[in-house]
Amino acid sequence: MIRDLGDGLLLRAATAGDAEPLAAFVGDVLRAQDSDTPSAPLTAWTRDLLEGRHPSFAPADATVVVDSRTGAIVSCLHLISQTWAYGGVPIAVGQPELIGTATDRRGGGLVRAQFEIVHRWSAARGRRNRECDCSCTSP
Repeated sequence: MIRDLGDGLLLRAATAGDAEPLAAFVGDVLRAQDSDTPSAPLTAWTRDLLEGRHPSFAPADATVVVDSRTGAIVSCLHLISQTWAYGGVPIAVGQPELIGTATDRRGGGLVRAQFEIVHRWSAARGRRNRECDCSCTSP
């Protein structure tokens, strides 16, 4: 566990065992607006990331907030390490992706808490953080 967020919510790094529940969560929470069905492409992408089919992503590069009373994932954020180039100069970055919170848990600072963690991870890896508008106090 990385942090106890109170109200039974625990922030932790994802594991390979989270592949299916996290893929289902992302597909459901990030479905297209007004869609009755989860997003199949986002479900598949999340599963691919968590099952090791991306060269610069490991399961622990994602954060999840879990309700300790039910075991349900209620929020997540994935940090994909990339190297971009500008004028031939490589720039190591951390790209936040697949960020979502269950509807009934929105507005409680869960994404902000996760961004605080992944900004630290990125800095420790020598990567620049993509700008976010989450009002966190990142470096």
